[in-house]
Amino acid sequence: MNMFFYMDFSVEELRKKIILEPQWIIDALKSLITAETFIRQNPAITSKFREFVKTGKLTHELIDIIWSKENNPEFHDNKDHILRLMEQLNIIATPRIFSEEGQVTKEENYFLAPCMLQEKTPEEIISPKPNAQMESSPVLCYVFTGNFLPSAIFHRLLAACIAHWPVAKKKKEHTEENLIFCGCCVFQLDKQHKLTLHFREHVIFLRVTRMGIKDKTPSSNLCIEVREFITRNLLKIIGYLGKGLRFEYFIQCPEYNGVSINSLIPVSELKEEPEVPCEFHDHMIESYTVLDFWFEDQEHSGDGDASSAGPMPSAPISDKDRFMCIAYLLNDVGSKVLRQLLHDMVTPTCTLDQHLANNRRKIDKLLKKKVLNASQMDIMFPPNGDPTNLTDYDITLLSALFNNIMPSLGIQEKNLIKSLRENRNKLYGHTKSCKMNASDFQTCWSDISATLITLSQQCVDTKFKNEISVEIQQTQVPDASYLSMIHTLYSRIERLESSKASTSET
Repeated sequence: MNMFFYMDFSVEELRKKIILEPQWIIDALKSLITAETFIRQNPAITSKFREFVKTGKLTHELIDIIWSKENNPEFHDNKDHILRLMEQLNIIATPRIFSEEGQVTKEENYFLAPCMLQEKTPEEIISPKPNAQMESSPVLCYVFTGNFLPSAIFHRLLAACIAHWPVAKKKKEHTEENLIFCGCCVFQLDKQHKLTLHFREHVIFLRVTRMGIKDKTPSSNLCIEVREFITRNLLKIIGYLGKGLRFEYFIQCPEYNGVSINSLIPVSELKEEPEVPCEFHDHMIESYTVLDFWFEDQEHSGDGDASSAGPMPSAPISDKDRFMCIAYLLNDVGSKVLRQLLHDMVTPTCTLDQHLANNRRKIDKLLKKKVLNASQMDIMFPPNGDPTNLTDYDITLLSALFNNIMPSLGIQEKNLIKSLRENRNKLYGHTKSCKMNASDFQTCWSDISATLITLSQQCVDTKFKNEISVEIQQTQVPDASYLSMIHTLYSRIERLESSKASTSET
């Protein structure tokens, strides 16, 4: 008996076909994984199948042979659709690398099948033994809030890393072993440096190790490059797969040799205090000694003077500063992204004024339903007859327009825009004081930045995407000049609002 199987996929091509029997997809995957007997009869591809079993690397050549017209005609005729569906279901992943603007800069012509990675990580990888010619960085941790991280997120991140760095190898007597395991992989960054990427429960761990005789200290520049690459690709993957997922940076106590979801110290605390206690090992940690590997490009606090081993200290960011950075990210950057998106969707066929005029009846109904108000109507249709000015549109108005008169906008994008509006309402409607602690800031920033990055990729102008990416990063770790700009901007707004209030009272 066939079973009706339907899922609402965001990929347009997958909506064109309906699978009546779920077992069919299972059989397709099974035919690849259990093809060893068949492969033995084809010595020419034995090495590729062995590589698939050991590394999870699934090539098109291997697929074409197993799903040949003669052996599996039903899979052969629907190969592209099955592979897209398997990727959408997170059974396989294409190794892709994203730029700072969120564009795919590299895409490999093979797949990663995580289900093949069954070998446990050796203890020597998890807890490397001290070596006179080797030194490791502190372990940087991406800790996901709610103690929840789908394995599909890590597997796609792993695929991106495989496309970017070669998997490290360990030489044995007659063979070489790829250092890729279930939930862990070691990458060769250069001749001296290796990166260990580890996944456990709701935490992703990064450790950079360097071998050397004269200099064995891991390069901070390389560590920072690794962090930026991982963060950039992780945010993009979250925006696509895991809307609502959030993470915070932690550093594992250097006294612990291994990986553990315990003994983790928030980076936000390390940035604010020159010394932070480790409650797991009863000792103090000098903040700069662990931050400098991963965050040397960002100023952090510390006591010490110009002769101290750490960087020059800077004043810690206050709770009010954090609140204003999130407010700026939502109001200014968020509105900017939505305005550009509206402009790009409308202008290919008409002007914004024409589009609003064409939808006037719908807009009037929204006014009657109190979805819109009179002041918003004046912004769209100025009483003096002037053209509408897009810079006057805020998130509330833009959200209403996208939700009601932009039918071409996808469901995912509409949900992302809705989340921006909800975040804005939550920030202003439910906040008793204009302050935000470090933990709440990182949670809000991760959520909002992932949303804005995803939405900005729908815009046409590459230069605009670059500018938005820079602005988003600036709000995470603002320098003194950036904070000054935000303070000045909001002071002007407060004076303007105060002036309006005084005028209305008279």
